[in-house]
Amino acid sequence: MKIDVKIEAFVKINHLSESDHLDAYKQNVQKLIEDSIHLGKYLLSCPVGLQYLVWEFYTAPEPFRKLCNLNGGDEDWLILAPKNNDNPSWIDRTDTCSEPDEYHFEDFIIFVGSHA
Repeated sequence: MKIDVKIEAFVKINHLSESDHLDAYKQNVQKLIEDSIHLGKYLLSCPVGLQYLVWEFYTAPEPFRKLCNLNGGDEDWLILAPKNNDNPSWIDRTDTCSEPDEYHFEDFIIFVGSHA
């Protein structure tokens, strides 16, 4: 699933309505998005020339885990990658269906591979 990281996308994916405490949810998602953007830009700007950062899902930074968890606990890997069209094919192999979830930010993508 490809997701452009905006609050509206998460409201739609989770089928939320006004009766679901929507304002509180939006505030929480907005903070996770802001924290993820800040952390992602920082990590990819490190002087050691990092191109891709890979974590086992449950050891990844908390803002990424909380924002990118749409597989109901089946997540295995989380990859932070610069935004370009040349991502290596091994990223697809982190997901059993060869289609990891993609969370598109302005400057980077988070891929989440799952086993189901």
